[in-house]
Formats: sequence, C-alpha cells, structure tokens
Amino acid sequence: MQRHTILCVDDESHILSSLKRLFRKENLEVLTALSGEEGLEVLRQHPVHLILSDQRMPEMSGLEFLRRAKEAFPRTFRIVLTGFAEIDSILALINEAGVHQFITKPWKDEQLKLTVRNSLEQFELQEFNDQLVAKIEEQKEDLEVLNKALQEKVDQRTSELTFRSRALSLSQEIVDCLPLPVAGIDPDGDVVLLNSRIRNLLKDGRSGDVSEVPLGVPAEDLFPNRVVDLIRQVLKTHENGQASECWNGSQEHLFRCYPLGQAMDWAFKGAVLVGCPLEEDGLSGGLP
Repeated sequence: MQRHTILCVDDESHILSSLKRLFRKENLEVLTALSGEEGLEVLRQHPVHLILSDQRMPEMSGLEFLRRAKEAFPRTFRIVLTGFAEIDSILALINEAGVHQFITKPWKDEQLKLTVRNSLEQFELQEFNDQLVAKIEEQKEDLEVLNKALQEKVDQRTSELTFRSRALSLSQEIVDCLPLPVAGIDPDGDVVLLNSRIRNLLKDGRSGDVSEVPLGVPAEDLFPNRVVDLIRQVLKTHENGQASECWNGSQEHLFRCYPLGQAMDWAFKGAVLVGCPLEEDGLSGGLP
C-alpha cells in the first residue's frame, strides 16, 4: 500500500501525541490540529487521505468540522472519535458529515490501527475505481469522435460510390449511343463494357442471346483469336509504359485498340476496343 497522509484533530494535545506515537511505525505521515479551524487550514495546505477527528471540541464541533471538510475535500476518508454513543449525534455525523467509521474513547490501539488501515485500503479502491471510470469516460469520448469520423468517411465513400454508379450508368448510355462497336477491357483481359453495336456483331455465328452475356468474362470467350491477340498486345505494351495504337483488319471491320491511363495516372489501366466499319453503310457484318 502506498504511503498516505492522515490528519488527527483534537483539542487536547496529549491525545494528538498519543495518536502520533500509535502510528509511528505505520507507513503514514501524521499531521495534527488542535481545532476544527486549524484542521481546515491544514487540509488547504496538504493533500490528506484520511481525517481522524474528535467529536467534542470547543468553538467548532467535530460534526461541523467534518461537514465542512466533506464539502471542501469530498474524497478524503473521515473517521470520528467519540466518547459517547448518542444515536442522534451518530446519525447527524453520517448524514451531514459523511463519516465512514466511528471509534469510541478510550480506543484500543490495535483496533484503531486496523480501522485506519482498512479505511485507507477502501480509499485506494475508491481512487482506483474513480480512475477507471474517468478512463472509461475518456475512451468513450474518443470512441464517439472515432465513430463520428468513421461515419463521415462512410458517408463520403457512399456518396462517391453513388456518384460513380450514376457516372457508370451514364457512360454506358453514352457508349450505347456511339455509332461504332465499343468494348472495354480491364488490365486482366476481362471484358467490363460492351455497347449494343458490338453485341449485335457478336450475335453472328453464336447461339443464344448475346445481350445476356455477363460482363467480367475473359476476352477470349467473346472475341476471335486475332482480336484477342490485338488486346493482349496493347495490354502488354501498356505495362511497359508505351503508348501504342494497334490495328487488325478483316473484310468488313478494322479494329483499333487504345490503351487507357496513358495521359493521366489512372488507377484503372486497361484498353478500349473500337470497331471501324470498312463499308460506309455497314455495321451488319460479324466479327472477323
């Protein structure tokens, strides 16, 4: 147990001397006062953990002293020494002065020392509990700040995702309006965008409804080898940091593949495949 400071208050100096001798071998610093006023002044000048006060004192009773001590220093543990057992006084000491323990005069030395030790242990437990409560409140405030910051980030991210979703939907509509077949390829070679023009071209020679083909499939699952080779070539040159445009011809269409992310540092670096018809009127032919 840590070293504590106790204050003994009694109007009889020999009582104070006896108390100092009693606690001489204890791990305590013992302060004394001959009156309630003097005791309050000691409390103002020194941090005190426990007060041991007589009840019957002239000018200021132990009840009044301990009541004022409680108001000014509520955390201090309070024990009263009394030579009588009047129930009204005891109740007043409990209700008004917040007295924790009572010791009758003449006291038994071992009993008084044990009472002081136990009281200081209770004081330490209360201090520890108060520190835990304060720490919990501090962590609660920190958690509230963290939750608020996290919610702001979530709201911001949700807003960004909503905007991107709307932009993607609008981009798909714009690409569908283009008079040329267009496909988007991600860096792994998977198809992430198909407009209606290129879907029409894919219908020739394929079974089933190509409009139902899901995005995210490998390019080789949709396009012929010469077009796949073109896509791979562009993706490879893009990895090497080279901007390039590659052509691949057929009887009806000339396919041009553009690398993405060359003009600016985009997170997405893939390719765009564009089909250019060789005939002025024709987008009716199939893929080569």
